[in-house]
Amino acid sequence: RANLTAALLTRANLTAALLTRANLSHANLSHANLSHANLTGADLSSANLSSAVLDRVNLNDVRWDGQTSWPPKQAAEILQASDEQADGSFRVRGDDRQSVGR
Repeated sequence: RANLTAALLTRANLTAALLTRANLSHANLSHANLSHANLTGADLSSANLSSAVLDRVNLNDVRWDGQTSWPPKQAAEILQASDEQADGSFRVRGDDRQSVGR
């Protein structure tokens, strides 16, 4: 389980990266390419994914919060595929909505 808390990953090429259960809270992933990446169970609380490429990324069971910045094109889809948790965070449902940008 990778701990990438507050990592600066701006413009990183993370195509097809295996980031299962990674802690990416407060990470800066703006303009990063996450196409085909697997983020199952990752923590994206307060992460900046603005302008990130999320084509066919697996967000199954990803945790995020109101401070997480999603690319505008996917923000509504991710919110719709998520359930709010008791602590105010969100979790992407692990169902047929797990892949964004299909």
